[in-house]
Amino acid sequence: MEVISGLGLGGAERAFLNRLRHVPDNFKTIILNTRPELNFWKAPPDFHQVKISRKKFSFIWRAKAFLAETKPDLIIVRTPVDLIIMSLLKIFTNQTFKLVFEAHSMRISNNRYLECVLYVPLSWSIRRADLTIAVSESVSLGPQSRYSKRTVVSYLGADIDIRSRLTKSVVFLFVGRFTALKQPLLLLDALLSMKSDFELANAKMVFLGAGELEVEMKNFVVSKKLSSIVSILGYQRDLNSFYSDADYLVSTSRYEGLPISFFEAKLHGLKIITTPSSGNFDILTSDDTLLPNFSRASIVSALSDAVKLGPISLEDRDFIRRKSSWMNSESCSREYYKILQTELIPRN
Repeated sequence: MEVISGLGLGGAERAFLNRLRHVPDNFKTIILNTRPELNFWKAPPDFHQVKISRKKFSFIWRAKAFLAETKPDLIIVRTPVDLIIMSLLKIFTNQTFKLVFEAHSMRISNNRYLECVLYVPLSWSIRRADLTIAVSESVSLGPQSRYSKRTVVSYLGADIDIRSRLTKSVVFLFVGRFTALKQPLLLLDALLSMKSDFELANAKMVFLGAGELEVEMKNFVVSKKLSSIVSILGYQRDLNSFYSDADYLVSTSRYEGLPISFFEAKLHGLKIITTPSSGNFDILTSDDTLLPNFSRASIVSALSDAVKLGPISLEDRDFIRRKSSWMNSESCSREYYKILQTELIPRN
């Protein structure tokens, strides 16, 4: 059984749906959706989903009854709250299912108060989990993995469709939520001092996403007269044409596990410029730029160097794609289920 907290806009949900396309024949998967009000993605036709909202008072009783009826062999959770809930339900139902925690973040919560509240029950729950699967080496060393019995790393993987390139000048891409955590306003501020350089090179910065900062970002672009170099296009369901038309993916986030956008970018042959939001990212290579800090100056320096180099050649893009071929969803999913079978399913 897979427990999900809705199908929102994030990369974790996209990676989850990608992985479900590659479930082995000896797995029968049921999805328990604890936040059905988050229903952005259209579920696949064979998506066996039960919706029990944890916002309702009847949640514990209904979830307990559902577990008693289905008697799962294995439960996979991917949020700290769901891990705590399932750990408690395992005790209340006196069942012997294996519990796997899929750790995605370098933090327990984006809310400091909530992080303090969750710390004790989460550390208890992590100890009760049979296995923690971290989405990167950095996450495996972070607080969501710290007390686990055993932690292994399994990457998310991505599915892409390469399109024809239309733009000849250098294009930068920001993909993510428009929130304080992702710091898109810091990136816009860095671009402010580079307007003439971008215009001279006909370079562009494209923002794809949605969030509470979107209006402020658009107002900044208008007030600072940056529309010649910046496009804010909102949320886009199909990103393939944007990746195919870009050279660099830019991430200015404060905290990350390992964004699926990194996999998508590498599979398209892009280079990545990123803040050290995970301390280090184990999939980055010498093609990419890991900034030394979160300062505006370091962002400006990296963008300036990239503008001078110009668009990435077709040969370089092909080389990056070949090196990154292991990042596709099928390969990563195969490794994921191999870990589950090796670690948790008894051999006959």
